[in-house]
Amino acid sequence: MGRIKDSDSLKRKYKKLSWCFLILFLVSCPLVMYLAVPGFLLLTIAVILGVKSLRVKRDLEQFDPTV
Repeated sequence: MGRIKDSDSLKRKYKKLSWCFLILFLVSCPLVMYLAVPGFLLLTIAVILGVKSLRVKRDLEQFDPTV
């Protein structure tokens, strides 16, 4: 009888833990997306600006090699 009682309490414990992990997962997913999307946009903007500045520098070198 003692074993059955122990396994029931373990099942309840794991059920509570699984609910906690599920709630944490559901809370953290939007948070990660909220942080990742602006980071991705900033990275994209930085890459675009870097490419444009390289292009401008290359265009300037064509007209004036001392730049």
